[in-house]
Amino acid sequence: MSRGSVERMSRTKPSLLGFLFLGLLSAWGASSCSEDKQPLCVSGTTRLCVGDADCRGVQTCNATGDGYGDCDCSGTPRQPQPDMTGNPGITPRVGRSCKADTDCGQGLYCASADSNKFFGGGAAGGYCTKDCAADGDCAAVDPNAACVGGQTPGAGLCALTCFSMSPTSAAENKCFGRQDLACQSQAFLNLADYTGLRQNGWCFPQCGSDDDCAGRYCDLRAGLCSDTPATGQAIGTLCTQNSDCAGGVCIGIGGFRICSAPCVFGQPVGCGYGLSADPRTAGCLAPIVQGFLSSEGVGDVGFCGQLCSQTSDCTLAPQGWTCSTSSAALQRLGRPGVCNNPPPSDAGADAADSATPSGSTADGG
Repeated sequence: MSRGSVERMSRTKPSLLGFLFLGLLSAWGASSCSEDKQPLCVSGTTRLCVGDADCRGVQTCNATGDGYGDCDCSGTPRQPQPDMTGNPGITPRVGRSCKADTDCGQGLYCASADSNKFFGGGAAGGYCTKDCAADGDCAAVDPNAACVGGQTPGAGLCALTCFSMSPTSAAENKCFGRQDLACQSQAFLNLADYTGLRQNGWCFPQCGSDDDCAGRYCDLRAGLCSDTPATGQAIGTLCTQNSDCAGGVCIGIGGFRICSAPCVFGQPVGCGYGLSADPRTAGCLAPIVQGFLSSEGVGDVGFCGQLCSQTSDCTLAPQGWTCSTSSAALQRLGRPGVCNNPPPSDAGADAADSATPSGSTADGG
């Protein structure tokens, strides 16, 4: 599987509100939350627990972020992020967070945020991996890992595997619940059609802001930390092609093409903004891979849109865009509204053109 430039395959509704109903509401529900209430945990993240009859399982932070749910022992949980004690005897796990090679276990090294070890960039939070030429090289160290290719044949890295769409069990611990990893599915990478069923994928780094990059810059397009800032137009501005945008995504919505960027759907960070950012002018709105009545889900690659408190906050207000504040789920992103396109004047060429958002997965090198 190549990390090179590919077209993102997705079938979508033309209205931005359609994205929100399929995306935001499916992940977080329609319940409102207080802007003043500070979450105790990040919704959707997981941790190990002990349940009935001393079973070993996983519990998940609830939709409102005010606590963890019941201990789920329905499957064998994947090991979550370690405590970074530096113990060389820890079980090797591809994709776990790290600061140094000793955090990863025997046979793996740490592609840290301040390095260029992950296809030429740094992985936010660190990423335990190893060089590989075939899946067997990775499975020999971690059975939940596979080899993904770079630009040079045979020069691959081991990546944690995942399944697209929202997890069916907390024990799955998808991409270890990390807010800086996104499950890139076969459909997202244009390796298979989107079928509405769960597909194989790989957990790739996806930094959300410069806060993740240890004094470096977060390249949203590649999802990696870099020594140089990305160039291009900001999220929410007009574009004609992917290369126009700093985030590498020029997405068609309602007869317009606007700049976006990839993000980890279901996380309250990303699109250039960390947890402490105030105000945030962009957020992760919905999964980028969509079907007619379904979409990918929590932990998958989402797309960024411009957030707002009033219409004047929207870059495209002169073109008739407005600040839509109807969805209570938007409160999770730190602003009451999202800049929304006006209804198309007809169902002609513009509407057809807007039906498929597209972008390109940037090279790691």
